Amino acid sequence: MKPARADAAVAAAVDAYRSRMRRYTTTPELDIWYDGMHVDGWINYFEPADRGRVSVYIEKKQKRRTSRGAFAKLTTMAHGRPRITEEPPIRVAIDDDEQDDLVDHLLAEYRLTLQEDRRSLFDRFTAVDVVRQVVGVGSVGMQVYLVLLEGRTGADHCSCRSSKPARRPTRLTPSPAATATTALG
Repeated sequence: MKPARADAAVAAAVDAYRSRMRRYTTTPELDIWYDGMHVDGWINYFEPADRGRVSVYIEKKQKRRTSRGAFAKLTTMAHGRPRITEEPPIRVAIDDDEQDDLVDHLLAEYRLTLQEDRRSLFDRFTAVDVVRQVVGVGSVGMQVYLVLLEGRTGADHCSCRSSKPARRPTRLTPSPAATATTALG
């Protein structure tokens, strides 16, 4: 490559870099994280006959399965702040004292499960709300904590979940109805 052409390539690369960095100062964290990951390039890995079907599938999932989609579905604005919507008895708010202790513990544990590059992204967010939710049925129910996280711009939200088995009695005792039925039977 001729020196003048190499200099022009370097100048173009530096200008592109500066432009991108300038744009990133006002871009939400997750948009920066996912910048440059375009599905169009991945579709070429599929057989030509399958590409149309795969494109339609990806487009449908893309609209539904995002942090913005979950945010729209699970939150409301209260006093100018986003809050996870309650749906008692399934999803309930946690008082502030319990929330502070829980958030510190849950987020520290969750953070340790992340790969280092994802920890770097995770550390850019602040917890703004937590709720307790029960999922599952009967004896397989799980207690899940949903944590709403907010990025530096305030336009960026994501959530994480932590779960543990729902509280169950340690010793099963017959219910009064079962005892009455047994006594009658």
